[in-house]
Amino acid sequence: MEFSRKVVLAEDIINILGFFVAFFVLRRKKNIPKYMITFFWYPVVALSFTIFYFLKEYLKLFPSQFYSVANNLSLLFHFVFLSIFIINSEHTKTKKRSYLVFWGFLILVIISLILKDISFGNRLAFGIANSGLVILCIFYYYSIVKNTGSLALAADPSFWVANGIFFGMILNVPTYIARNFIDKENSYEIWSVLFAVCSFAYIIMHIFFIKAYLCIIRPHKLI
Repeated sequence: MEFSRKVVLAEDIINILGFFVAFFVLRRKKNIPKYMITFFWYPVVALSFTIFYFLKEYLKLFPSQFYSVANNLSLLFHFVFLSIFIINSEHTKTKKRSYLVFWGFLILVIISLILKDISFGNRLAFGIANSGLVILCIFYYYSIVKNTGSLALAADPSFWVANGIFFGMILNVPTYIARNFIDKENSYEIWSVLFAVCSFAYIIMHIFFIKAYLCIIRPHKLI
């Protein structure tokens, strides 16, 4: 098995683990923040696409074009869902700037999806969406520095979710953009490495998401 496929497999394992950790916490723990109950839909969708990818890649039940359509449409969920989560988590009452960034990038994502055949991968659209998420995370961090005092961030699940989005997407963005300009057939080794980096970025993101749920159980533990 080539290296990039091993990384993708690791990403699938983390997606599955993230779903079961979230499910276990929501089932066993009381007084869970409402926003983390809502956030459970993200690992649900991630697990659904893990299953979908397995059925397409290994059992050949779906053509690649069908998967690409679903993947492109899932980008809208990915961007909208995580953007709203970050904006609602900001430690400030005034969020006009964040909503302007959100709507601006959403329009750009929609335009990029429209301009290219949706039955093929649209890495540029993913790069735009994830760039918007990075900017919103920066606004979130700024709101923490400006408007909070001795807030126990290590015990705040939204802080870990934002960290996952930021560190995952800041690694993800340049690789998505680079892959948009690299021919897979003529530069397969480079393309494969970039593909693995993208998967690794999502692994980082979901590890932070798992930490967000775990700190609900043990808010005073750093790990």
